[in-house]
Amino acid sequence: MADLVNKVLPEHEGEEGSHGAGGLQREEEFSPRNSPVKVVCDALASMGTSGGCTGTPDELRRSLAATRSGKVYRIVLTGGPCSGKSTALSQIADHFRSLPNWNVYMVPEAATVLFQGGVAWDEMNDDQKYSFQLNIFRTMMTLEDTFVEMAHLSSDKTTNKMVLCDRGVMDGSAYVSADEFGKMLQDLGVSSVDNVKDNRYDLVVHLVTAAEGREEFYAGRENNAIRSEEAEKARQVDKLTLNAWMGHPHLTFIDNRTLFKEKVMRAVEAICKRVNVPTPSSSVVKRKFLVSACKDEWVLADGTPVRYRECSCLYTYLEDVDGLQQRVRQRSTPGGMYVYTHIVRRRGESGSHERYTESAHTIGRREYETLVQLQLEGHDQVRLKKRSFLYKQSYFQLAVFEDTPLMLLETYDDTDREIELPADILTVVKEVTKLSEYSMVNIAKKFASPP
Repeated sequence: MADLVNKVLPEHEGEEGSHGAGGLQREEEFSPRNSPVKVVCDALASMGTSGGCTGTPDELRRSLAATRSGKVYRIVLTGGPCSGKSTALSQIADHFRSLPNWNVYMVPEAATVLFQGGVAWDEMNDDQKYSFQLNIFRTMMTLEDTFVEMAHLSSDKTTNKMVLCDRGVMDGSAYVSADEFGKMLQDLGVSSVDNVKDNRYDLVVHLVTAAEGREEFYAGRENNAIRSEEAEKARQVDKLTLNAWMGHPHLTFIDNRTLFKEKVMRAVEAICKRVNVPTPSSSVVKRKFLVSACKDEWVLADGTPVRYRECSCLYTYLEDVDGLQQRVRQRSTPGGMYVYTHIVRRRGESGSHERYTESAHTIGRREYETLVQLQLEGHDQVRLKKRSFLYKQSYFQLAVFEDTPLMLLETYDDTDREIELPADILTVVKEVTKLSEYSMVNIAKKFASPP
């Protein structure tokens, strides 16, 4: 099967997203302090088990069942100029502040803060511009980390906290060359781009600029002294920004196919689904399509190459606790970075574990290794490669399974909207969204026949 994967997803020269040196994540940097699984380790340590991350499955189950505390989510809104980020941030904050057991912190856009303080970009020389960009990154990271730390230190440990970021660190790469961005990360002491991308944010929401599809609403320089990009430049920056975030494990793409009010609500809905709270609507779902063939070279009919990001994933389903369906994911990038995620689903209105009840939280390697001990009996681990890409203003992920001859194309979209599928590079057989045999938990069952 490994040969099939190598044939389907050939080696991509010049793989993007590998600035800086790779390496395993340092969990003291990236493990949430109040991770439920960290509490498992602490509880096991109090039982006298070695290292706090060993013990019998019964001890692990009891400890995990006892960890029902609030979480801290770091969520970034990004996108091109005039995409509606400011309005969306305000409405998202209002929505969650109106919910019980939620506190919201809003991180201002670092560049805007500095520009409003009197910085004149046009008067700088190249060295000054580099220093200024570097300090934008430093300011942004300090602001974010401060709000996250305050959220963790909150005296109310049962309340969920959301840290909303107006742009994230990867946004800056759209305004500088790849070499400059890599050097800036090194100057900041960041060993790999994954440390400020996959490991840093729980969810990335990309709002497309109004200059792409809603040109009549694009506000140029006359309405905002800080915004200097014209429409074409805005489209370019938007695409560069999206490419910078491409491949993040939780990236949501919000285009302009609806009116702005509905656009904002789609952003609210995406965040609600990620943090497991009721959504204002339920029209957007994860849609799956069965793929039978994939071209070796990803080039459109007009000769345009399709840019993508690739990663490897290992899924392990865990024993149920209090009726919760749980799995952990190990995600590795070409640069050698590993991201670990604990994913939980509750039973929905149908009585089944529905996707709209799903929540996910980044954990550390030690916590991941602890939970893997609770692998669900009768289920194998699932290994696959994922390729993330943008096609005709839709964001897709191609999943190629390593242990079974199966390829699935995935995207988040309205249930009844006709999607333009990437027929230039993939042969799509049919939609399988509602077919249970294509769900991950069923694919993981031992001795299950390929669907």
